[in-house]
Amino acid sequence: MNRLYYLLLLLILPFSNVIAQGCSDAGVCTLASHNFEEDLPKNTIGIGLGYGIADNDVTVITPFLEYARSINSQWSVSLKLTAQGANSDVANTFGMGDLFATLDYRLPQLGSKFTHRFALGGKFNLSSPDLTDDNNEPLPMVFQPTLGTIDLLLAYHIGYKHWEGSLYLQQPISGANTNAFLGNTSGIDMAENYPNSNMLNRKGDLLLRVAYNIMSAGDRLKIQPSILPILHLGEDEITNDQGDIVSVEGSDGLTLNGSIIVEYQIKNTQAVYINLGSPFINREVIPDGLKRGLVAIAGYRFQF
Repeated sequence: MNRLYYLLLLLILPFSNVIAQGCSDAGVCTLASHNFEEDLPKNTIGIGLGYGIADNDVTVITPFLEYARSINSQWSVSLKLTAQGANSDVANTFGMGDLFATLDYRLPQLGSKFTHRFALGGKFNLSSPDLTDDNNEPLPMVFQPTLGTIDLLLAYHIGYKHWEGSLYLQQPISGANTNAFLGNTSGIDMAENYPNSNMLNRKGDLLLRVAYNIMSAGDRLKIQPSILPILHLGEDEITNDQGDIVSVEGSDGLTLNGSIIVEYQIKNTQAVYINLGSPFINREVIPDGLKRGLVAIAGYRFQF
């Protein structure tokens, strides 16, 4: 019944690049993906707040700040700063998340109606995923504000009339993180309900996003349904209680997400938006803590 409720919400409520898996940290999919217009603003500043519902009654709050600057008609740079708080009966945590940085290049136009761009960037963790509870017990990844890795980000975007398509790669390059959670040795409540993540070595993600823009109210109101499959490119690895590096069975494969955005342009330089996303298909095991049953984001964007 809950899944039906979420799917119905997807049909009637807002969105903007929100992914229930967390879209590989809720970051790569929102970088360099706002505009396909010919005349880009010089500067864009945005703030927002995300709310997610994870397994085991954990609620996750994710504030973020973003900035983009158009250098010229072809080049632009984007920055995004995140934090995260998690709350449940097990623990309450908050910390700095990650810094995302990308360089975006607008490629020569394809014909009269196609626009396309390429982006190269990185994700840099601003904290470590080693938070503990009041008894100094290591906490699962869902309570950590960052995956604790440095990642390579690649993206290709193409637009045609009201359609947008994007292909993303997010590849960790820094190896295992510093998380220390193992359910069979942990003293936290319901430890067995959380996936093991001790010294998690996460594999990369390949993402495809297809969206359609519906404009109304004199082009001030945009409604954008979207679908985003995420292919996790291998089984993640952890270190077990014997000190052996083992694969996490069922952590590879496909997550299929649906999402929708409603964005309203207040003035030519300002916009507000609301986002909603939920998964149709989940991987069997998601040890990085990014699994969400529902994600919602509200944000404000100012251009000058």
